[in-house]
Amino acid sequence: MRHLTTYASKICAAMLLLLASLTAFFHSQSAQAATRVAPKPAPLRAALRTLFTSRLQTMTYVVRPGDTLSLIAYKLWGSASYWPKLWYQNRAEVPNPDLIEIGQKLTVHQDVIQTKEMVSLAFAALPQPRVVTTTDLTDPPKAGPPAHTRHIQVAADPAPAGGLQGYAQQLLDEHGLGGQWGCFDSVEMREAGWNIYATNPQSGAYGLPQALPPGKMAEAGPDWQTDGYTQLRWMIDDYIIPVYGTPCNAWGHEEADGWY
Repeated sequence: MRHLTTYASKICAAMLLLLASLTAFFHSQSAQAATRVAPKPAPLRAALRTLFTSRLQTMTYVVRPGDTLSLIAYKLWGSASYWPKLWYQNRAEVPNPDLIEIGQKLTVHQDVIQTKEMVSLAFAALPQPRVVTTTDLTDPPKAGPPAHTRHIQVAADPAPAGGLQGYAQQLLDEHGLGGQWGCFDSVEMREAGWNIYATNPQSGAYGLPQALPPGKMAEAGPDWQTDGYTQLRWMIDDYIIPVYGTPCNAWGHEEADGWY
């Protein structure tokens, strides 16, 4: 009888040990499961990120006096060459990239990447410049350059000494920047070489300033395609001064980046 009791005790002890081992195993599995967090569905995360990002990077820009798409692009992205994507985002309201109105509201999606299609469509939307004939190049001018005004055509004044170069010096003097002639001349020589008909075959940039799009020079006068004096007024008054402040700052950018 004593042997049976001892044997039963051993069986009970073994069963208790097995039960304790099983309990410990299940506890460890539960703990590991608790530490694992089910991942969120990838599409949901992407949708939330897109919604949040688009709200942060979408804004409205109100056109100010003197603004062009190129100048606005420079303000927004640090480069005037991004004007095609700005136009593309607003093409329904701005069919002609050269014409934007003061007070007009432009939608800006800042994270949009400019594509070749945007650039092609933007340049296709530009008014085509008048074809310059040999008569245009050989006939003597009927009058000297117009007086220095902005967006107003007035009676012609005699040509300043030195032709286009002299007129550019006169404009710089009026801004108190006559001492920066060397910087201005360096920019002009690299961009167009004082050729009022200079055209970049890749980008379409045109004239003494290599304006892009070219039609923005109409701000300085309707004869911007053939008149170097009009081009110079736009180049100095409407571009270099507002964007860079001085010709030497523009030349510094030209030297560093290959364009101004």
